[in-house]
Amino acid sequence: MTGLPFGPGALAVMGAYILSLLLIGAYAYSRQKEESLSDFYLAGRDMGLVVLFLTLYTTQYSGNTLVMFAGTAAEQGFAWLKSVHFMIAIIIGVMFLAPRLQRLSRRFNFVTPGDFLEHRYHHRGLTMLITLVMVFAAGNFAVAQLRAMGEFFAALSGNQLGMAYGVIGLALVMVIYESLGGMRSVAWTDAFQGVILIVVFAVLLVVLRQQFGPFGEATAILAESAPHLVQRPDADGLRNWLSWIVLFGGGAAVYPMALQRIYAARSADSLRRSLALMTVMPYLCTLVVFIAGIYAAAHLHPLPNRPDQVLPALCLQIVDASPIGYALVLALFAAVLAALMSTADSALLAMSSMLTRDVYSQYVARDRSQDHYARVGKIVSWMLMAVLVAIALADLPGLKAIMVIKLAVLVQAAPAFFLGVCSRARSQAVLAGLIAGLVTAVTLTLTDHQLVAGIHAGTIGLALNVLTVATISMIGSRWPRPQ
Repeated sequence: MTGLPFGPGALAVMGAYILSLLLIGAYAYSRQKEESLSDFYLAGRDMGLVVLFLTLYTTQYSGNTLVMFAGTAAEQGFAWLKSVHFMIAIIIGVMFLAPRLQRLSRRFNFVTPGDFLEHRYHHRGLTMLITLVMVFAAGNFAVAQLRAMGEFFAALSGNQLGMAYGVIGLALVMVIYESLGGMRSVAWTDAFQGVILIVVFAVLLVVLRQQFGPFGEATAILAESAPHLVQRPDADGLRNWLSWIVLFGGGAAVYPMALQRIYAARSADSLRRSLALMTVMPYLCTLVVFIAGIYAAAHLHPLPNRPDQVLPALCLQIVDASPIGYALVLALFAAVLAALMSTADSALLAMSSMLTRDVYSQYVARDRSQDHYARVGKIVSWMLMAVLVAIALADLPGLKAIMVIKLAVLVQAAPAFFLGVCSRARSQAVLAGLIAGLVTAVTLTLTDHQLVAGIHAGTIGLALNVLTVATISMIGSRWPRPQ
């Protein structure tokens, strides 16, 4: 992200922004009602419409994803419209799970996704395996955000400060305000960051049109210079399109960060209204990023080698050509950084809750007080952040391959939740399907078969997962029950 004219002014703006996050954390601490897992990890189950909507929004729309989406749109053209569709699929998946999970969480005091699994299946092995899958996926997600945060911070400093300063400094800020107020801090900072994102992307759409002309002109340029970017997808492309919709609709819908926000809703009505608002966001956010990618494909020659460099390169042209360009691009970078932080802090909180509730309280120290578990949860957050920062800063071999695999792995947990709320599927069948899906998805991905005939390895694993559950369930239904 070189070449962007940021410097002391940008750092001053970011300093004020970071200070505001710490102040929000301090205020959240003052509003704490009790020392308990429910209060710390679910904000006392009192999250209203506005905050719930904004925290769902900023958690789903990762800053790293938005930057990569712009670059991918520039590379793939209109085929990347599937990004709008699979982001809608996530909301549909959450809507399917949310009403039942919210009612059960209130009735049985669920704190983590594992609480629902244990209540529904009564199988410690299944609960623990899915918990580990979720911790892996959330940790993977957090590392990606931390690395991107470091790069963005370096860009905002005009490359006067290295990536490590951004990773360590911003990670420290996140763990401080999270330790102060738990989910309240995370949700309220998410709300603040969400407002920034919405405003900046709305302004960006207007500035792109003023800078580069109508969107139709960009499309016409591509039709002339790169017709493959505007062509309809072939059979492989259509299979890939559907595969991504299934992958995201199942996998991202069961991110532990999303499930815990379902638990934290003040009421079923607040949750329903928040999800209704979320249905609009793919068009106000993902579609805007897609449009930015198409403008980049039409007007940037040559395109940067890396997808994550496309949006910064487009921003550089806006800065050079518009008198308000500097302020807009600075706001855009601040908004993306806000999205990175909101996703990372949510992932950290989810991992901390699962390790504290599903591992520590079940296998290390049972029958302790709620305030003991809340204190342990804060310690776990600091330990986790130290590990995540170390991974983010290390140039580990195979790290990229591990990061690619997260959604393919997480989607294998989806049948346990979707079947759990709408069927009588048994734990043994769900566990067998989970193992079959995990082995298939991981093997295909690590052997460079991430796509097979256009279908994602995670989707293939999910298909085998569901088939295994169905087969064992049908066979099991024919066996006589023990007397």
